[in-house]
Amino acid sequence: MKLIVIIGKFIWVHIISSPPSMMFIVGTLVVLISTYLKERKTNSLIITKSILIGGILVLVSVVWSSVQQSRMSNKFADAMLEIKSLNTEIANMSKDNADLNKEIAKLSSYNLNILTGGDSFPFTSPAFNVATPKRMDLWLVNKGKYPLYDVSVVIIDLMKFKELVAEKKSNNYDKPIYTNEFETKIDVGNMRPGEIKQDFYAKSIAEAGEVYYRIEIVSRNSSVLQMLHIKFTGDGEREILEKRTIVNGKEIDKSELF
Repeated sequence: MKLIVIIGKFIWVHIISSPPSMMFIVGTLVVLISTYLKERKTNSLIITKSILIGGILVLVSVVWSSVQQSRMSNKFADAMLEIKSLNTEIANMSKDNADLNKEIAKLSSYNLNILTGGDSFPFTSPAFNVATPKRMDLWLVNKGKYPLYDVSVVIIDLMKFKELVAEKKSNNYDKPIYTNEFETKIDVGNMRPGEIKQDFYAKSIAEAGEVYYRIEIVSRNSSVLQMLHIKFTGDGEREILEKRTIVNGKEIDKSELF
């Protein structure tokens, strides 16, 4: 019974519901029956007309079926083009969304860097003026395109500390050493991107001498350690014995500072 239902559905879908198929079957049956009757010597004129009509039905059904298939092929091709166009549009939308997500991520990163300081960091640089050869200035620089917050600097004068230790030793260690004698603390506050504070710190230099600083700089986003050792001569010449900058534990090449 189930097999009969399946066969019935197949006949309905592929034959009865398709006019070209029905016409082909009718035409074929007409031709077959007419041929059979002709062999039985029935009225030959009627039989001939029947065969002709059946043949025409078969021919028309074939042409009709071809036209339908051609139309279906065209519709299928158009549908494929629409699908391809839709896929291209979806791909473009995906790319636009990806670009938008990148812009959003970039903007979020930029806003975060504005609040924290990003990869900006402060450092000091010695500066000399021909008009005042006995003076050395320290400039404080914001290296980066983001602002710095809560900047504070501690300058430890190692040469002064060395003198205090020698003096204490000569006094049999009776004289105490206080940190404010060799250490300078400066609360700078905030710095604009690329800002240079030229009047940050100045040091008077004797005719012949040297300075040796350990400089500790802290901001909201960075911790900087600098070692600066410069020897001066009486004619204004100077020799840099040590100049190092370490940012967040990584030593920075001097060429990266300016």
